[in-house]
Amino acid sequence: MSRRLPEQELLVSEPPDAVLRRFVVAANGLDGTLSSPVPGTLVLTRMYRPAAAWVVAILGAVVLIGLLALLVTYTDTITISVEKAGSGTRITLVGTGTRQAVARIEGVVAALA
Repeated sequence: MSRRLPEQELLVSEPPDAVLRRFVVAANGLDGTLSSPVPGTLVLTRMYRPAAAWVVAILGAVVLIGLLALLVTYTDTITISVEKAGSGTRITLVGTGTRQAVARIEGVVAALA
């Protein structure tokens, strides 16, 4: 089940590289893919099929149309942006993820605050 990460922006005293490392360590072992499309940004993406799609596919497999339910996929994306702000770092968080992913990111934010 997905959980929305409260959109937030905060300032911390640590340098950007150290902040990014904390988020990378927190994301280690989570379902999904961690990428950095641009410097200073981390994107955690997870694609999945809802349980209802599997049920419809199995029940509807007799007429083959039920297999179309397997085309239904959802994507959870959490974006973490980090940029230098004066002597510290500005962090921007937005997105939706698993309960575990959101809890880990909130844990990093709490440790930085």
